[in-house]
Amino acid sequence: MSDTDINIKESFKEANNDSGNDTGNDTGKDFPLTESRVLKVVRPFMAENISLNEDAYIDDLDRVMTTDMLIEGTHFDWQYSTPYDVGWKAASVNLSDLNGMLARPLQLTVGLGIPKHTLQKDLHDFYQGLSDACNAAMKPWRQEASSFIVGGDTVRAPQWSVSITAIGQRVNVPKLWGLRSSAQVGHRVILSGEPGLSATGLWALQNGLDGYEAAKTQHRRPALRSDAMKNLLELSSLLDEHKQPKNDDAPSSVDSVNSVKNTLALMDTSDGLADAALKIAGASSNASAAAGSGFGAHSISIVLNERQLPCHPDVHDVKSANNPRDMMLYGGEDFGLLACIPSEYPVPEGFVEIGTVVERKADSFGSSDFSGLAYLQVTNESESGEESVKYIPLSAEKTFQHFGDVSGERV
Repeated sequence: MSDTDINIKESFKEANNDSGNDTGNDTGKDFPLTESRVLKVVRPFMAENISLNEDAYIDDLDRVMTTDMLIEGTHFDWQYSTPYDVGWKAASVNLSDLNGMLARPLQLTVGLGIPKHTLQKDLHDFYQGLSDACNAAMKPWRQEASSFIVGGDTVRAPQWSVSITAIGQRVNVPKLWGLRSSAQVGHRVILSGEPGLSATGLWALQNGLDGYEAAKTQHRRPALRSDAMKNLLELSSLLDEHKQPKNDDAPSSVDSVNSVKNTLALMDTSDGLADAALKIAGASSNASAAAGSGFGAHSISIVLNERQLPCHPDVHDVKSANNPRDMMLYGGEDFGLLACIPSEYPVPEGFVEIGTVVERKADSFGSSDFSGLAYLQVTNESESGEESVKYIPLSAEKTFQHFGDVSGERV
């Protein structure tokens, strides 16, 4: 196994947001901040039933709540974005989380910090962009979002900072649908969106390049995948047809963690395609172990097929240290949807099939045995026409690090 592979023990720690390097009590020590260390401090103050493995919180009434922030200089730069763009993106970050939980948007609150010299027009344009993004997200539900914003707060700040809390509702969604932890061996992996397009737009803007208009638009005003999410949700109509396993001795409960036909894993790709694949595989493996089936007994790997990944022409034209493959795997802010669905179900409109879920092996790695969380299958053809296949482990270190050395906007 190569140094870049992630073994099962480390994978389970990662699924629990634990880097594996921290000691049991380091709150008084001066460690560099990482997301896992922040969560480790915060976790004891949270309700016991809260999962840190999902895009948002689901309460007992199937209401979904999520909060995200955008900070000037970290998540957006006025060289490349207008106040309207920032409003649109601020809404999109949260609405994409609701999409990732199969929830219909209901309301949001806006916390806004702005400098004293902010123009009234800029403030108006920010809220207009935010409102227009909400309306775009509501179109599949045939509703207008004129009253979508229900509250918030505005304060003076040294730079723009935006904190939005969005509330949604899961309606008739099967319990194990829309969770990162629901992927099962045999699921087909499907994707909505064009990975790497936003990152390509940022790269083109930072380098002052002409063209790449689709990529620049996706970066400034990302397309939400609400239509695709709704199409995915409609697959639940097939649940009655499939919920009885063929084996009479197998569990028949719709909520059984071992019933491949009755689970559907989902996550948005706001931090990149590789990040979503790694987190779904980690959370699903961890859930299987916690269910009592034995450590690693039903651990999974997600294998993405490079030939099946949708590559927009703008991404294909990238010529830099960030090659098209890295853009598609590790570029963030596309706000697409990565799902793992039972093989019996059709691929819904708005999605393409890009891989499969396989059983993860603890001690071997080769052409068909997997010991890491997620891989990219790469097929090369020789001059003689013979094909060779290799599997490249996806790297957690190359995904977006929320407390990394970030200057300007993230990729």
